[in-house]
Amino acid sequence: MFESVHTLLSALGDVGTALAEAGESVRVVVIGGAALLLLDDSPGASTRDIDVAAVLSPDNTPVTDAELPPALTKAATQVARIRGLGPGWFNNSVVLSFGVQLPEGAISRGTEHHFGGLTVIAVSRIDLIALKFYAAVGRSFDVTERHALDLERLRPTAHELEFAERWARTRLTDPSAFAEQILDLNDRLMPDE
Repeated sequence: MFESVHTLLSALGDVGTALAEAGESVRVVVIGGAALLLLDDSPGASTRDIDVAAVLSPDNTPVTDAELPPALTKAATQVARIRGLGPGWFNNSVVLSFGVQLPEGAISRGTEHHFGGLTVIAVSRIDLIALKFYAAVGRSFDVTERHALDLERLRPTAHELEFAERWARTRLTDPSAFAEQILDLNDRLMPDE
């Protein structure tokens, strides 16, 4: 578990070193708790894993529907053994299992962090809020509550909530079926005027 940005950066540094020593280079886009920690403006944030939303090809095209590159998986496995991390601590299961996609322009709005052979692009605050909003209205209650709590910690502005709701509605198969959850979440998060 990563309870501070320091522990996360250290583990990412180890993965980047392992990749560089193997002569490999990988670029990934991260979301979720790891992105929250990398934003460094969300006190109390923690994560048990690193959720990869996309691997970037050499021409910066996001690849979201494939397993992680073997070199990255090998480096992450090495680091897991050394640090006592659980299997799958560095994964893209959120994409493979739930089909999560990024808001348009998310990669260009993200912040790059370089660790030897690993480049991590953490999605921007507005994109993270949109992804958390979507997860909070479109999934089971236990997951929903975790994402809602993350949103409360981020304290989104009215503009950020509007962006999040508009984008989430484009991702939901039937937005009207989630109207009550969307309204409840907006009421819960709307900043006081």
